Amino acid sequence: SARTRTAGVEVVLNYNLFRGGPDQAREREAVQGHSQSHDLLEKACRDARQTLQIAYSDVNALGEQLGKLDRHRLAAEKSHVVYRQQYNLGQRTLLDLLDSQNEFFQADRAYYNAHYNQVGAQARTLAAMGRLVPTLNVGRADQPDAAAAGQDRSALSASELCPLEGPAVDSLEKIKAGL
Repeated sequence: SARTRTAGVEVVLNYNLFRGGPDQAREREAVQGHSQSHDLLEKACRDARQTLQIAYSDVNALGEQLGKLDRHRLAAEKSHVVYRQQYNLGQRTLLDLLDSQNEFFQADRAYYNAHYNQVGAQARTLAAMGRLVPTLNVGRADQPDAAAAGQDRSALSASELCPLEGPAVDSLEKIKAGL
């Protein structure tokens, strides 16, 4: 006599056929919401990268410009000193002296405007990197820090948060050195 064994598996699916329409609509809505959230995240990352690239580009361009503006400012100052000496000797008119003084003033103003624009660009760069407040070591006593607020993301890699595209940004230390 042959021995036979029988086994059975039961799968229970609980799906309300009469609620199929609302359930499917809720599923579609959830999928659409997830897709929309992903699109918003990509836009935020793209905007952050663009802001960072513009600010960092400004830091570099203004750094190059500062050297030229400083040389022009020093040359205008030397010229003004010579014009003053020549005016005292009667070799230059008052108008010549005032023109040289105005040239020096304009060159000096252009230099300091570029300098403060570069400081602003450095601050925008750090802000776009999320490092402005820690770099300046400022904060409010009535505001929790990122860790206390459950927003500390320092352990996450950049590729997890918002990967950078395009040219690599110099080290944070180089940017901070300009402040």
